[in-house]
Amino acid sequence: MVGIGILSLLTGLVSWSVDSKFLKLMLQGGYFFEESVQLILRPLLVLAALGAVGAANAVVITFESLAQNNANVNDDGTFYNEQGYHFEQGAGEPFHLSSFGTQEARYPGSTALFDNTVAGIVTLTKIGGGAFDLRSIDLANLNGPNSVTVTFTNDRAQQIQFTKVDTQFPLTLQTFNFGAVGVGITSISWSQDAPFHQFDNVNIVPEPATMAALGLGLVAIAARRRRKA
Repeated sequence: MVGIGILSLLTGLVSWSVDSKFLKLMLQGGYFFEESVQLILRPLLVLAALGAVGAANAVVITFESLAQNNANVNDDGTFYNEQGYHFEQGAGEPFHLSSFGTQEARYPGSTALFDNTVAGIVTLTKIGGGAFDLRSIDLANLNGPNSVTVTFTNDRAQQIQFTKVDTQFPLTLQTFNFGAVGVGITSISWSQDAPFHQFDNVNIVPEPATMAALGLGLVAIAARRRRKA
């Protein structure tokens, strides 16, 4: 979200800079950038490139490697890793992370994961540590048509709640966006509270907040240099 938003903003800024300064110089017969235009555009272009890299590196964790063509509740262990990210349930929970087979009545159309322990905690982190942006997650009810509310808490103790309503079978997945709560985090946790949920399609961007801060720092440096000149 941050990467795309920044890229869109920069596209507009770069377009404005070119229209109002570069083209004006061209019409006057100058075929070069003034120093002030260079100081502004260079860091903006760097930031745009960094935003594009962040968007290109976005990953969606689908859990499809767990898919099984059966009608069972399949035990998937105490943790799950995919594309550089780590899902782990709380220590000592009696029942493990699980998923429904594709023939199970509660299968939501694609393989989704859930904590099979009542009040169990799932925590998402980046393998090896580091910040990331959690853009969105898909949720479905676990035990049939119902309304379930899931509370997510990040490493800054910020919280966001999503409520998923299923009125009939088959159960379906719905996408929920994290906004600011998912930006620049190192971990996020949530609980398996009644009437219970399953989750899928976790959309993550690696460290876009860090890249944005670097680009904005370059803009600030350019501005200070201009004022001193």
